[in-house]
Amino acid sequence: MNSERKEKEIQSQPVKSALEIAEEYYGGKIPEFQPSGVVGQAFPFSKIGYTADNKYVRDRPNSHFHEENKLSPETVKAAIQSINTRDRDIVSECIEFDRPIGLTYCVQTDSDDVIISAYRKGRTTPIPMVLGRDPEPCNNLCIVLRRINNSKHSRKRSGQTEYQLVTAYVGNYLVKTPDDPHIANEEERKRCLDFWSNHALIFDPNIVDWEKT
Repeated sequence: MNSERKEKEIQSQPVKSALEIAEEYYGGKIPEFQPSGVVGQAFPFSKIGYTADNKYVRDRPNSHFHEENKLSPETVKAAIQSINTRDRDIVSECIEFDRPIGLTYCVQTDSDDVIISAYRKGRTTPIPMVLGRDPEPCNNLCIVLRRINNSKHSRKRSGQTEYQLVTAYVGNYLVKTPDDPHIANEEERKRCLDFWSNHALIFDPNIVDWEKT
């Protein structure tokens, strides 16, 4: 068979959807998964605490605070207390603890892995998800804070700079998806593309928006 004919035959084959690939991988039916809880949830209270340089931090109703591993408010507070904001508008830090604090659902992948592109519930962009992998113990907590000293939510009476919690999750990486609107420049976009070419979230059907995927 010549290469041109082979290429035409490959192109004529139907492209499988993410759902079809997942069902095929699991033998015809996706098994029941224990919910991982990686859909963002609000912090139990609005006040979280203070950073190392005494900046007040509060949660917001739509923050992506992840509780997949029973991540306690005390753990988040401890991480925030170690952060020096240096008055940055956006603070992105991965704080290392001396023990595993939970499981990370973002793992490195290789050519042996089966990966689909899927939309998570409440998200507008797809992300790679790897089938058949387990979450891994992790010592790191990734946190993103946004400065709000000019916001109506700021504590103007005290004149104190405030920050809001954007996200907090167990993991080793602070990397955006390639089409995230908050990517600063093409250099950062390239880093994102490079990262997601060999990393993926562990597949969990509970968080997949199957209508979009």
